[in-house]
Amino acid sequence: MDQVRGAMSEKVSIRRIDPVRLAEAEELMTIDPEAVAFEAESGNPESQLHLGLCHLAGHRVEQSDAEGARWISRCASKGYAEAQYAMSRLFLDGRGVTESVPKAMDMMIRSAEQGCHHALYTIGVMKAYGIATERDPECAAMCLSAAAEQGHPESMLKLGLMRCEGYGTPRDEAAGAELVKKAASAGDPDAAFLMRNGALDWDSLDWFVDLGSPCIGPTYVDSRLFAEYDGAFLESVSASAEGGSMQARAYLGELMLEGTIAEGSEDAAARLLEAAFADGDPYSGYLLGVLMMDSDVQEAYAMIAQAAERGIPAAEGYLGDHVKGESFTEYLRRAASGYMARSRDGDAEAMYRLGIMYMNGWGVPCSEQKALDWLEKAVSAGHPDANDAISDLL
Repeated sequence: MDQVRGAMSEKVSIRRIDPVRLAEAEELMTIDPEAVAFEAESGNPESQLHLGLCHLAGHRVEQSDAEGARWISRCASKGYAEAQYAMSRLFLDGRGVTESVPKAMDMMIRSAEQGCHHALYTIGVMKAYGIATERDPECAAMCLSAAAEQGHPESMLKLGLMRCEGYGTPRDEAAGAELVKKAASAGDPDAAFLMRNGALDWDSLDWFVDLGSPCIGPTYVDSRLFAEYDGAFLESVSASAEGGSMQARAYLGELMLEGTIAEGSEDAAARLLEAAFADGDPYSGYLLGVLMMDSDVQEAYAMIAQAAERGIPAAEGYLGDHVKGESFTEYLRRAASGYMARSRDGDAEAMYRLGIMYMNGWGVPCSEQKALDWLEKAVSAGHPDANDAISDLL
């Protein structure tokens, strides 16, 4: 574990990379705060951890991040790995304590050194992606292997994918597929998606792993891999999405946006993509950014830029096509000039976009009157969204 400790960086927040909750709901529901309070006060570390978790969740006690952190910290100070891991999450999020990435990483590594599978998994993902640290696939494989040996489903899946690709570990497709199968049997929804036909779906595996920038997890979605969208396939994807599969949510959201499947609205697609993005899928962030371009162009641009930084080819291409190395302010000014020229030729879309830009002051001086003028012209030219924009303006 010295290899991990020596390589960790302190410069980047890593909130989004670990979906593991501090306490499973089923376990938390069995805890009686009144029963453990006396033992916690008497110094029992397990009771201190349980009481802290109850305060964090507001389970049968007043919700208090500060009180939760206080009790968990007392347990962590006695060297309990699960409490150290919990404190690392609190330091990352600034819940009940002052946010501190260095302290979070110290606690995370202390926990991993004792074999906590949550901590090993998190560090493994960090080292595989190069998040808040230098990318180190061999170290990632080592951490994930240690967690997988404890029966941790997510680690089994990630390690299986790495073995299939020979990333950080010798390539062994049979051993990799077996690990994915074990993860599916242990209840991991993403693994179940890959094994939905009883064997590892290699086409789907290409979707899970970005071969151009080797790392684990979803970094792009290429719907062309799936030539046919029959009912059974969509049913299995929907079931995986409902079961919490980040990849399935991202994929289903994109199919809805593309109109490949009839069911689902843009709002439903956005909800699926937001859930996948919250779990750490950068491609979903790119799709959300494109979706938001008409409503919040600055936030949209930021999300697309973030996806490009994570190596998403579509996001890189989008920025290359639309920004071409300019500052964002310059891009907006150039875009407004282009829309103005197209509007003179009767382009309804250009009129609509000019109205939105004047409404928000993007690349042009903010002016409600000019926004209204251009949106009314867009209505007259037949733009389907212009009336709604006018309603928002008024």
